[in-house]
Amino acid sequence: MAAAKLAENLRQVGLEVWLDQVELKGGDAWDEDIKRQIRECSLFVPLVSAQSNQRLEGYFRLEWKLAAERTHSMAAGVRFIFPVLLDDLQESDAVVPGDFRSFQWSGWSPAESPTQLAARIAEVLAVPTQLSDSSRSSVASPPKRGKGRLMFGWGLAVVASVSLWFLLSGGNRSQPVDRQVESSEVAPARSIAVLPFNNLSPEEGNAYIASGVHEDVMVHLSRIDDLQVTAMTVVARYGAEPENFTSIGSELGVQFILAGSVRKAADTVRVTVQLVDVSANRTVWAEDFERNLGQLFALQSEIAREVATSLRARIEPEVAAVLDSPPTESPLAYDAYLNARSQLGDGFWIPFQVLDSTEECLKMALELDADFAEAWALLAVVNSRRVFQSWSINEDNSARDIAAAAASEAVERARTLAPDGLATLEAEGFYYNFVKQDFIAAIRSVDRALRLVPNDSASLMILGYGYRLTGQVDLALETFERALQLDPSDAASFHMLMATHRDTGNYAKLVDLCLQASQDYPDRGDYLVESKYYQFLVDGSLASFETYEMALNTVQQSDNCNPAVWRQGRMTVAMLRQDFETYAEHWHQEWEAHHWGHGDWVCPLQTNEEANHAAMLLGMGENDAARDILNKAAVQVEMPINPMAQCAFNPAVIKPKLHFLTGERDAARQDLQNALHQLEQKDPYFRKFVEKGVLLEAAEMVAPDLSFKIYRDIQNDPMRQVTFESVCANPWTYPNLIKDSQFQKEILTDGRFIEFLESFDFI
Repeated sequence: MAAAKLAENLRQVGLEVWLDQVELKGGDAWDEDIKRQIRECSLFVPLVSAQSNQRLEGYFRLEWKLAAERTHSMAAGVRFIFPVLLDDLQESDAVVPGDFRSFQWSGWSPAESPTQLAARIAEVLAVPTQLSDSSRSSVASPPKRGKGRLMFGWGLAVVASVSLWFLLSGGNRSQPVDRQVESSEVAPARSIAVLPFNNLSPEEGNAYIASGVHEDVMVHLSRIDDLQVTAMTVVARYGAEPENFTSIGSELGVQFILAGSVRKAADTVRVTVQLVDVSANRTVWAEDFERNLGQLFALQSEIAREVATSLRARIEPEVAAVLDSPPTESPLAYDAYLNARSQLGDGFWIPFQVLDSTEECLKMALELDADFAEAWALLAVVNSRRVFQSWSINEDNSARDIAAAAASEAVERARTLAPDGLATLEAEGFYYNFVKQDFIAAIRSVDRALRLVPNDSASLMILGYGYRLTGQVDLALETFERALQLDPSDAASFHMLMATHRDTGNYAKLVDLCLQASQDYPDRGDYLVESKYYQFLVDGSLASFETYEMALNTVQQSDNCNPAVWRQGRMTVAMLRQDFETYAEHWHQEWEAHHWGHGDWVCPLQTNEEANHAAMLLGMGENDAARDILNKAAVQVEMPINPMAQCAFNPAVIKPKLHFLTGERDAARQDLQNALHQLEQKDPYFRKFVEKGVLLEAAEMVAPDLSFKIYRDIQNDPMRQVTFESVCANPWTYPNLIKDSQFQKEILTDGRFIEFLESFDFI
């Protein structure tokens, strides 16, 4: 695509590039979302093509980088628009918002190379460039991100909307990882951990003041580029009364620790803080502050400034402006807001009664100050959570609709009051993710929030998950690894990192991850078992398979282990050993547990596996049991799914199997052909790749002559649900593909699985 080539060349001249594909209908006014995006970038380059029905084919958002990897706008408050005609379309024929007409257009003729156009754009920006046409054949890597910057390359307008619910509330089948932070021999000079502040208030109900002061001081410090601040999720593990600063500093790999206490009595707040240099075990700075409640926000800013001064950290003017701007002039509104934020906490599934109590506090804050942007933002999060947690297949779900409308209103109010505020951006990410199910928009908002506070591992988790869902595997891996660097105990990021490596068939990396995890947690035998399985996929040898089988039978299980590892492993071994009864026993345990976690909505993954099991039952002559499963599955594929679940996809791709297994062979093949055709039209996102894997299974039953073609197509995808190794390791799932002469040639050429497959009579 010409636009993609242009993006490469723009990167070569030092520009950070975001290329988005959209369909923007023409009109007399800008779309509000486009207006907002223009405000967020330095240069806006619409790309208009006659081949796209005179509509906007896409647009670039660009910034250029100066020293110290800091990204700057071209001029304060100025945004540049550079419309480009991609082919022979005339400007007067372009169907674009009327606002385009006030800008000078530029044509891009077929005779002009992307490099030459990039140079012209660079000239508009006054960016020095030495690009020549001879560089066209070299593909530049995207520029490295600076602190807090995570670029999300190009993406399509319609994005699969999936949430983290399945992953973090029952779908994450392993117990939380609890890896220790590796201590560094030499901590960074301006690295600091802010330990939880001790609550010394006479009334236990005032504990939210201490947690609120702690969180806000951390956020203020995290905004300062010169400081490296330990993530909130990491310091939360430590008590408010630390015994040994040196030991904690070594564990966290930081040079300094800030500890403190908060005491609230009536309208007076007393805050005591001390800054400790852990390497010398000495207090660098300490002070007692006594302020009235109305001065609390200013006090938090003052503490952040004192810490920065003690560490000789530079505070950029834009950060200083934020520190000097109180979120509200009403002390009582701020108090109610802190109470609400403390109640909400950082869990992923919040009880509805807690959401109700939090909302009451926020409404009180907004009655006192209707322009309190942070309160509106938190109210948007509360109602977005309600939407997310209220999913039901019932058509009458008025509570969910009311919550969605309330979330939309609150986001808009926060955006109007503070479009670039941290709380607003985080609320937008939550809203787009869980209410609108628009992951591209969520990525944009979360990315901007991370520019302000780069060490938020929870935001990194959501960002990485968004990258994974939109097929941007490299960015997903980079983001999950960054989240784990900030918080090595982050179970969600660890398991999503593993899932993303599985998506790319990087089994050697999975071996390393599992072995490291098994060393960190010797009571987690499931990690050791998984490492043996991935080692089998790496070398394909019969010896490695037998080692895996032995591990399944001998490795010690504990309460912390994931039982699904044993169930799935024993299903695999039983099928190879032709022990159907053992297979069926563990299959029922596995899928009953999976079904239990889904509530009242339909899981396509569950239905697909039930169809596969029915096929095996038919092969064993257990027709009645198979018929019961197929009858239920036929109903399930017509029911709505939860679009927020990780394991959700279009149930229609299961229909070829169901028709085939119920004897409708012609309908089954037609279903398969239709599904494959529809799949070609879909955007290259995670669900498309999942559905393609399901259709390969269907082809094995319905149209074996298509199996190898579909398999080869999958190997060209950035995310592969089926790999050469997974086919060889599960030959009963792909019996016709294994027998295909072209796949047999791949087996012989590769050589790894020959002995294994021969020993089980598959070749």
